[in-house]
Amino acid sequence: MAHNPVAIEAPTQIIERLLSPLPQHRAARTAIGALRLALSSRSPCHADDSQRRRFARLAVSTPQKARHQQRFKARKTASLIPFPAARQRAFIVKHALRMAKLSPAQSEAYLRHVLQLQGQTMRRRGSSEAVVARELRRLEAAFRAELWRQILTPVGAS
Repeated sequence: MAHNPVAIEAPTQIIERLLSPLPQHRAARTAIGALRLALSSRSPCHADDSQRRRFARLAVSTPQKARHQQRFKARKTASLIPFPAARQRAFIVKHALRMAKLSPAQSEAYLRHVLQLQGQTMRRRGSSEAVVARELRRLEAAFRAELWRQILTPVGAS
């Protein structure tokens, strides 16, 4: 009975065959290079130890980084506490003076516009809807109080 010798593939050929259908992204190429280098039968003079360590570190850290980023991507770690907009005195006075110069209908439209812009800014910065609603109510009250203050006590009055 004749014995047929089985062709044994080299480790690098096995890796090439297994990894060839993988996408050629940078991380995949780095992992492939690290595996090739780790399983190659080259002498140490072809790849120094620092290069071996670098490829091994990249091959291990790439999947770990992906899992870490996926796990912590959607998690909110801190809550944002905005500075109360109603305490920004110069901002309130500036807009109240502009509202005082307009007709009542224009003044209301201007106030709605300013509040809408402030709400968009707070939402973009990550404030919750409850915080945005509370701050907009306080801001509106501050605008209206300053408007009445400007109307009842003009700048020229003593």
